[in-house]
Formats: sequence, structure tokens, C-alpha cells
Amino acid sequence: MRTQIDADKKITVLGLGRAGKACMKLLKNKGFEVIGIDPKNKSTSHFPLPTSHLIVASPGIALSHPILQKAREENIPVIGELELASRFIKSQKIVAVTGTNGKTVTCYLIYHILKIAGINSVIAGNMGIPLSSVIEKITDDTIVVLEISTFQLERTEEFKPYIGVLLNISPDHLDRHKDFNEYKTMKSRLFMNQTETDFGIFNFDDKNVLEISARVKSKKRFFSIKNIKDAYIRHSSLVIGHSELCSLKEIYLNQLSIINYQLSIINEDLLAAILVTSILGVKKEKTKEALISFKGVEHRLEFVGTKDGVRFINNSMCTNPDSFVKTLYSFKEKPILIAGGKEKGIDSGSIIKAIKQKAKYCILMGEVAEKINAKCQIINAKCKVAENMNKAVKCAFSYAKSGDTVLLSPGFASFDQFRDFAERGEKFKKAVNKL
Repeated sequence: MRTQIDADKKITVLGLGRAGKACMKLLKNKGFEVIGIDPKNKSTSHFPLPTSHLIVASPGIALSHPILQKAREENIPVIGELELASRFIKSQKIVAVTGTNGKTVTCYLIYHILKIAGINSVIAGNMGIPLSSVIEKITDDTIVVLEISTFQLERTEEFKPYIGVLLNISPDHLDRHKDFNEYKTMKSRLFMNQTETDFGIFNFDDKNVLEISARVKSKKRFFSIKNIKDAYIRHSSLVIGHSELCSLKEIYLNQLSIINYQLSIINEDLLAAILVTSILGVKKEKTKEALISFKGVEHRLEFVGTKDGVRFINNSMCTNPDSFVKTLYSFKEKPILIAGGKEKGIDSGSIIKAIKQKAKYCILMGEVAEKINAKCQIINAKCKVAENMNKAVKCAFSYAKSGDTVLLSPGFASFDQFRDFAERGEKFKKAVNKL
């Protein structure tokens, strides 16, 4: 049932992080009476539910939160910040990207291509830019590029992208979702309101993605690393339709990061991005120009600098086993690794195996450090525990010699010691600069 957002309603915003604050500002600017509640504040135990006609919950607030349970008991509707903000979008051209890994890079690739092509666009979503904060920038002809997480999709009702992108699915956030099937179901919600006039873009090489694509009503486009599809790789070049766009070497050699040419893990992101922009009418010459000039994304295989011949790479955006394993196996030489963080209810077996096989040495930190270290000792993987980022960087550097790479690629969430992965990455960079 559609939740009405009428001007005379009293609205409570639950959660006062980036999304909550932006949501409150948007609602106040639209003339609504708004209450902001910080669930971390113990004084909110006497929450004034009867005075609210609607609750807008920030993505970090789980459905099981006591305040939301109480709201359901009293038949007070609950929606998310994404759903609320999307009701105020004037444009019909929404591009929404989800998946376990690669969302941020894909969104910034799409946005960069659109900018190079001179197309009016904005970017927002799960990368730390709430949709509520950019609503006033959106006109009828604006293309809205959104990174979407399962936490946001939990509370959508009418949200409908013109182009929905599903990059990949592997187990993640099982501390929030009851099992992998629920996690997949949340991902599929991106497409639930699409019609035959919309587009769905899917990774043909991922069986979980294909399972979801079979139930989608929109026009389907597929990309593949291994097969000839709507966008694919042939002889180390990107191909869309039957036309070669550019070589991967051209893209990697022109990026700032000195490691990217060794890496293939953003190839899926590249393919998804060129499919999106082709649907939006971007000419191939502009797409090629944009891909070659793209400089990457902060905290995603970001080159930090060199000290005494040792390279430092910030991959703080790596927060799950699948991303962790793919990153480590993409390096030709074994890096000295800094890993660990907050437990997410996911089997860590693949992480431990990758540490043993692909890390020269591993410094572990955070909530999972002792647990992972104990398992690594059993298989004689070289590991050590550090209590904070400064000590982890110093320790990693002490094991390194000229020509080595120190890689921050945690494989776990950041919320045990940091606000988010971005703060974790910034702390890493500051620690490196102190050496």
C-alpha cells in the first residue's frame, strides 16, 4: 500500500547521520513538521510515536529496531530516506546500481561518462551522498545516478529506476539479513516496480544475478567477461554490440594508480557503465574519452604513495570476502596486507585461505582480529595482531622492503573502530604520511 506524504503530516526522522540530517533539511524546506530522533541517544526511550504520522528511517536502522517494531504495532507507516527523497524527483531518468561489489566505481564511471558527454547529471546514494541532499539540483532533464544498498531497498515502495543495474551477488550483511536468500530478495527489489519501458542490466556470469533477471519485467541487457553478450571483452578490449570501444590497456595506463594495469576486477564495472550510457545515448567517442580519463575512486585501490621504495594502496572499500579474495588474487606479487574489522556473520574461510596463499604477511586489526589470527596460525599463515591503524601501518612497513606493496584491504565492515570505510581509509592514509 502506498504511503501518503501529505503536507499536513508530522514526520519523524529516525537516525541522524548523513542521510537523516539531509532528509530533515529536505522535509523542512518542503514545509513539513519534522522531529529528529537519534536512536543512539538513550533519552529517546520515551519516543513520541503517537505524535507522528510517518517515520523515515535511515539506512543504518534495521527493521528489527524496537522503535520500528513499536511503529508497526501502532500502524505508523515506515519508509526509508531513499523512498522519501525519490518522491520529490522531477526527472524520470534514474539510473540505480546495486550489487555486492563494484557499486561505487560503476556509479562514478557512469557519472564521469555523462559529464564528459555534457549531459546534465547528479550522483548520490550509498557512497555517502544522500539523495535528499541533491534533490534541489535535479530538474526534468537531469539524469540521476544512484548507488543503492540492500539497507535502502528494505524500505522502498514506489522507487522505480529507468535503468536498474545488478552487478553481482555474494553473501554479505548476514548480520542484518537473516540469510543469503533474504539478502538476494532485497537486491531484487530494485526491479520490482519496473515496466517494459525500463531497462535491467545484468551480469551474465553470475548465477545469482541470472536467477533474479529471469523474474524482471523490464528490457534486459547483459554484460559478460566470458561470453559474447550486449557488452563483453574480446582480445583485451571492451566491445559493445559488435563494435570495439577501446582496449583495457588504454584505460589502465592512463589512470593515476600505478597498479591498475595488473588488475581486472573493475572490468565488470566498465562493461556495466558502457551499457548504461549507450542506453542513454552517449556517443562512443565520448565514452572512450571518459574511460581513458577516469582516475578511479577514493578508497578503492587508491595509490597513497611510496616510502623507501614501498608502495601503499588504500582499498578500505573492501568490506566482504568476495571483494577481498578477488583483490588479493589480482596482484602479481604478494602484498603485505592489513585486514580485519567488524564481524558480518559471513564465513571467513575464503579470507583465511587467501591470506595463506596470496599475502606475504598479514596485520590483523579490529573485532575479528584474534579470531582470524587463531585460524591463520593453524595453517601457518604469517599474521600478527595490531590494536589500531597507526600500529598496523608501522608494523606492515617494518616487514616491507623496497619493491613491496602494503595493501589495506580489510574484508570486513569498519563500524567496530570507525564511522565508515571512508574514515578507515583516511586513517590509513594519515598513518602512511606519518612514516
